[in-house]
Amino acid sequence: MNILIISTNAIGDAYLSMSAVKPLKKKYKNVHFTFIFPSSAEKLNFDQLSSSEFNYVRKSISSIILILLTKLLFRRYDLAFSFFPGRINSLFLKVCRSSNKGGYYNYSMVNRWDDKVLYPQITINSGKSVGRQWYNKNNFLDLIKNVLQYFIIDFEVEKYKPIPKVEQAIKPCCVTIHSKSKYEDKSLTISQLNTLINFFLERGIDQIYILGTTFDNNYLMTVLENNNVSYLSDLNLEDLVKHLTTSFFVAIDSFPLHIADAYNTEFVGIFSNTKPEAVLVNSNKSINFKRNSFSDISQEEFRNGLNLIGEKIKI
Repeated sequence: MNILIISTNAIGDAYLSMSAVKPLKKKYKNVHFTFIFPSSAEKLNFDQLSSSEFNYVRKSISSIILILLTKLLFRRYDLAFSFFPGRINSLFLKVCRSSNKGGYYNYSMVNRWDDKVLYPQITINSGKSVGRQWYNKNNFLDLIKNVLQYFIIDFEVEKYKPIPKVEQAIKPCCVTIHSKSKYEDKSLTISQLNTLINFFLERGIDQIYILGTTFDNNYLMTVLENNNVSYLSDLNLEDLVKHLTTSFFVAIDSFPLHIADAYNTEFVGIFSNTKPEAVLVNSNKSINFKRNSFSDISQEEFRNGLNLIGEKIKI
């Protein structure tokens, strides 16, 4: 059984798409997965999943053509899925050689597709039908459920755990912060990040880590001058899990927050325009400022929100 899973938008979507693996492996025997993920996910080392092939695509014409020629146009799959809308996802799902497909097609430039009502398109034995609606009040895992229900009966979808069993041992006075996204509206401003760091220092937290990538260096340069702050860059998936299960975690809407949510660690998510209940299983562990961007939040309002963080992680 050859199964194709396409998810090229971002690391977070690629990670969530992995949630389909467990129910599919339970339903079908001798499954070989082929994944097409964004190049940004390559450093996470998803490759430890057995009987799987991972391909990473850049958003360039040459990279897209290479995937089309080597993985999609001349290779046949028993099942093919794309659980998140997107132009590249839609193109790949449309042209791939499979008579059984499920996913969300969208070829327009939509900045916030999660504000829309979505209809999964289902193809079984080359026949076509429109699936159930997905509303933005639903959780992102429901995007996957709405597609899989046409292929699997009696199943559960939960966030993928790269390490099945992890003992959580939170170190006292240790906090990790993730504050930067590729989307500016979801990223803390430098002033807000400094305020957050000082908030923890004032409460006796003496070990603060900033989680980021090498692309965040300019953003973090002034913050990292603080001697009480350590920088963790480009962790692979296993190291990220191990770190988040030993530290209090405060994060914006991002891939590392999905990991913390999957393991139900000691975390607090802070959101500007995303609905926490749409992306988190444990949405009660969140603060929603309900603004279009973090830059729209005043310093006073942000400080008031930090007091809620103190209450949620009891510091």
